[in-house]
Amino acid sequence: MKIIYALLISASLPLLSACAPKYLAPAPNLRSDYYKVIPVNYDDAWNAMIDYVSSTFFAIDNFEKDSGLLTLKFGDSNAANYVDCGTWDGAPYIQRDLGFNLNGRMNIRIKDLGNQQTGIRISTNYTLRDNAGNVYNFRENELATVTIRNATDGTPPTRTCQSNQKAEKVIISGIDALASR
Repeated sequence: MKIIYALLISASLPLLSACAPKYLAPAPNLRSDYYKVIPVNYDDAWNAMIDYVSSTFFAIDNFEKDSGLLTLKFGDSNAANYVDCGTWDGAPYIQRDLGFNLNGRMNIRIKDLGNQQTGIRISTNYTLRDNAGNVYNFRENELATVTIRNATDGTPPTRTCQSNQKAEKVIISGIDALASR
């Protein structure tokens, strides 16, 4: 009888563990260098950058035309638009009701390369917070892994987030499209 009881318990353990929620961290992004050379002069590139950015929800924080630096701030209560934190039971982890709040800062630097060529470089810092007090800080090509305060039993005690690189792609392609008209 003890053998049957032991067999029943050992047979049911895999079934019970299959019922536990499952967290999968995101696969690391391919490293992208957000640098592009566009075939226009510096002034046209600068004007295209200002025109494009001011037509989006990105907020201009600071700009200095002489240095070619434009600093943007952005945030989104739907952080899944710009951040990937893996999956929870097959659905995006970030879409669980954890109150994620995203604050981003983007530096756009343009540089006159001569011969009607202008270089554009983008770098972004992300700060993501949830209502449990977990904070993820990362750049456009980095992963942030934190030990969370409220891990569910049967799941790893860490969560990993990264940029989905949408913000960088939207800005650089928008500037390029306007400048190339």
